[in-house]
Amino acid sequence: MNGTTWMVYIILFVVAFLPSVAYIVWIRNTERYEREPWGTIFKTFIWGAIFGVILGVLFSLILIVLFDFAAPERVYNAIAEDEGYYSLFLACIIAPIAEEAAKGIGVFTAGSELDEVEDGLIYGASVGLGFAATENLLYGYIALQESVALFIATAIVRSISSALLHASATSATGYGIAKKKILGKGHFILPYLLLAVVMHGLFNLFASMGTLFGLLLAIMFAIVAIEFTRHKIHQWDATSILQDRWRGHM
Repeated sequence: MNGTTWMVYIILFVVAFLPSVAYIVWIRNTERYEREPWGTIFKTFIWGAIFGVILGVLFSLILIVLFDFAAPERVYNAIAEDEGYYSLFLACIIAPIAEEAAKGIGVFTAGSELDEVEDGLIYGASVGLGFAATENLLYGYIALQESVALFIATAIVRSISSALLHASATSATGYGIAKKKILGKGHFILPYLLLAVVMHGLFNLFASMGTLFGLLLAIMFAIVAIEFTRHKIHQWDATSILQDRWRGHM
């Protein structure tokens, strides 16, 4: 490879990963009390960027094979034989289930640092942003093969839409994991994983419209979702502060 090729790859990497890194700093610092250690943040981020992507692809392939073999013939024919329906099926059902399940596993890598409910939101976002960074790297590379203008447009749009969506959706799963671990009986992970899947599916549905209106809907959905995530972090963080002060006066 010559120097120009290396520079292109470096630019691709920076453009893909820098927004996600900036977002995780922002989300981590939303918590004011006992902020999460950078080492664990880095570990969950990298897990999402590498293993989350690998597992997401693997789970997607498994779900596609299961659909091919197990779907009733009438359902299979209605979906698989129409390219538009099949693409929508992959984007809005297969990909959300596979990717959110894969990313959710990464939250467990936080280990003992997952000791407050809001931590699940933060580590979930960290895993999701790692996943988004690698995904954006791949999409950026494909776009660059077409033109520099398409690469720039892709980088901008995905940085303010899919990156935030991956962060907020996986934070929902992380929230369920943290509540189950810390609050125990009566709390379950599955509803929060299903919420993440629905969020992801809706976002992809909006983005799949192929119109400016659909794109704007997807962007607004991602922004509202991440702001709600930060709101929940603030809420639980305030609860932790009050509990600590109460213990200090006992």
